[in-house]
Amino acid sequence: MHRTRALVRTVQSDAGFRVTFTAESLAEGRAKLAEEPVDVLLVDVGLPDGDGLELVAEAQARGPCKVLVV
Repeated sequence: MHRTRALVRTVQSDAGFRVTFTAESLAEGRAKLAEEPVDVLLVDVGLPDGDGLELVAEAQARGPCKVLVV
């Protein structure tokens, strides 16, 4: 797992949030989002295979969720 992603996961978990998944690409994020909806999405705009804002639109189309964009 990428160090930054691992650090963010640890900080969020330590703060009491349940982190359901992390993803290193748009494709991986899409696949995981299809398995489980989220209440909050923390996404990087510059993913290696696309724009993270695409994932935001897809997540919000599935239902309401808060979004933090990096």
